[in-house]
Amino acid sequence: MAAAVSIGIRSAGPDWALRRDFARLLVVAVVLPAVLLCALLAWSEAASQRANAAAQLHAMADIAANQGTRDADAFAARHAAWLSSHGYDAALVDRRGVVRYATDGLALAPDSQLDATPVGQALAGIAPGDASRLQRIDGVLRDGGDAFAATASLDAGGRLIVLLPKSTLDRRLWRTIGVMAGLLVAVAAGVLGIAWWQMRRLTSSVEKLLVQMQRFALERASSPIAPESMPQELAPLADAMNQLTDRLAEAWGTASRSLEDQRRLRASLEQVVDAREREIAQRTQELRNAVAELDRLSRTDALTGCLNYRGFREVAASLWRDARGNGTMLSALALDIDHFKAYNDRYGHPRGDNALKRFAGAVRSALYHREDVIVRPGGEEFIVFLPDTTLEQALRVGERICASVLHADIAHAGSPMGVVTVSIGVATNLAEDGDDPEVMLARADAALYRAKNAGRNRVSL
Repeated sequence: MAAAVSIGIRSAGPDWALRRDFARLLVVAVVLPAVLLCALLAWSEAASQRANAAAQLHAMADIAANQGTRDADAFAARHAAWLSSHGYDAALVDRRGVVRYATDGLALAPDSQLDATPVGQALAGIAPGDASRLQRIDGVLRDGGDAFAATASLDAGGRLIVLLPKSTLDRRLWRTIGVMAGLLVAVAAGVLGIAWWQMRRLTSSVEKLLVQMQRFALERASSPIAPESMPQELAPLADAMNQLTDRLAEAWGTASRSLEDQRRLRASLEQVVDAREREIAQRTQELRNAVAELDRLSRTDALTGCLNYRGFREVAASLWRDARGNGTMLSALALDIDHFKAYNDRYGHPRGDNALKRFAGAVRSALYHREDVIVRPGGEEFIVFLPDTTLEQALRVGERICASVLHADIAHAGSPMGVVTVSIGVATNLAEDGDDPEVMLARADAALYRAKNAGRNRVSL
C-alpha cells in the first residue's frame, strides 16, 4: 500500500480552539463579574468602615468627656492609657485654648496655645457635628501622619479632642477587604474548577473523535469508537464516525491504487518537462543577454564609447533624482572642442572622427572616480557629470581636462594653439533648481559661452 501522507489535521492539545473559546467564556461569565463584585463590595465596605469609624470616634470623645475630666493630670491618669489601648490619641484644651495635655503621638506641646500652629488651627476649627462624618486633619501626628478627629465639650469648660490615625483606619479597611476578596477568589476558583473539569471531559471525548479521523487520514487501522464511552450528546457522532470510517476505508484503498498509477505517469511527464524547461531557460537567458547588449548599444555613442543622447537623458534624470533624494552635490561640465568645424573643413571628417576618439580618451584620463559619467549629446559637444562633487572640485576637474586635452597633442593648424583645445563651463545643483536638471545644465552652457568669449581653452563658471 502506498505510503501515507499528512493531510493537515491538527492534534488536539491545550491550545485547541474550543478550550480557548471556553476559557474566554469563563473569564467573561465568572472572572469579570467576580472582579466587579469585589470592587463594589470594597467600595461599599470602605464607606461603611468610614461611617463606623466616625460614629466610634464621636462616641469615644463623648464617653471620655462624660466620665469627667477637670485637669490634665486627672485626664492622663484616667483616660490616656485607655484611649491608647483602643488605638486613639487625645488632647485636652481649656477654655482659653491652651493645650493642657496631649498624648505622645500628637504633634502638640502641653501648655502651648492650640492655634499657634497650622495643625492646632485646624484642630481649633473642629466643632461637634454629625457623628456619621469624619473630619480629617493632615500632619497632626508626631510622625507626620494624618488622623480623623472628633471633639466633645467638657462641663468645666474647654473641650476634649479625640483622634483616630488614618493608618489605623486603613489597616482595618484593608483587612476587611482582603477577607472579602479571599472569599470571592475561593468561590470563583471553585466555579472555574468545576467548569474546567467539565471542559476536560468534553475535550477528551472530542479528542477521541479527532484521533479516529487522523488514523483514517494516515491510512492506519483503528478500532471503532465505543458510543457508550462518549457523553450522551456525542454518542450519535461517534456512531456516525464509525460508519463513515468503514465506508471510506474501501474508497481510500481504490483511490490509493489509482493515485499510484498517476504518480508514475506524472514522474515520467516531469522528466520530459524538466528537460524542456532547461532548454527554454537557456534560450531565455541568451535572449536576455542579447536584449541587454542591444539596450547598452542603443545608449552608447559608437564612435567614442560615451553615452549618446538617449543615455544622456536617462543618466541625467537618474543622477538628479539621487542627488535630490540623498541631499548630495551634483556638478556638470559642459565641454565644446574649440574650432572643431575648422578642423573638419581642413582635415576632413575621417580625421575629425579620429580626433573625437582621442579627445574622449583624453577626457577619461582626467577623471579619477568610477561614478563620473561622460556623455556626447552630439557633434563636438560633451557633458561630464560629477556626482557628490562640489563646485570647487568640479573646477579642478575641468582644469585637469583642459590640460589633458592640450597634452594629447592633437594637431590642429586652424587653432591659435596649434593643437586641439577645449572650453568648459561648470555648474553645480542648487536647492532652488527644483526637479529639472535642465536648470543646472543651462547654467553650465552659459558658463561655456563665457569661456568661449574669454578666449577659449579655459574653464569658466
